[in-house]
Amino acid sequence: VRLDDNLDEAGLHDDHLDFSGGIICPLTHRIEIEAGAMGMFFKSGAIREILFGQIVGRFSPSIDLFLTVQRELGDWQDRAVDGSVSIGLRVSL
Repeated sequence: VRLDDNLDEAGLHDDHLDFSGGIICPLTHRIEIEAGAMGMFFKSGAIREILFGQIVGRFSPSIDLFLTVQRELGDWQDRAVDGSVSIGLRVSL
């Protein structure tokens, strides 16, 4: 694989050490907040740091609606994306 001037090994997802951790905090029996972080440390010294959060609304034991926000920190050439927001519906059968 050849790397150009705008991409370093952080974009290739190989030869790295990663960590992640987070918490889940119930606010009520129907609403909970989740937050966490993930990091990837590459042999070249490149670092990817990602923060994420989610709020979940439970409408029934089998139906959840959630909003997830993600933000990537660090040098622009090490980031895959700057951030994202998504809304989802989870149905458990």
